[in-house]
Amino acid sequence: MEVQTIRITRAIPKKEADAIVKKMGFKLGVKPNPQYKNYHSYRQIQPEKFIKSSFRVKRIKKGIFMIVGKLKKTNSSY
Repeated sequence: MEVQTIRITRAIPKKEADAIVKKMGFKLGVKPNPQYKNYHSYRQIQPEKFIKSSFRVKRIKKGIFMIVGKLKKTNSSY
């Protein structure tokens, strides 16, 4: 399972949310998603790269959770 997105409640200030994501080792340079008005959303991998039925929500602690899923297999030739 790979992390697709991290979401943190907006009750936590943006600077603090950024610090949490950075401390967890994930990237910050993502454009805010206005679809999620109650959360700071940090997309790590585009959802199209995942098997649709594999998405799960993993709660880290109150107000912080990750959406994880299985990546689609790529056709690589050796």
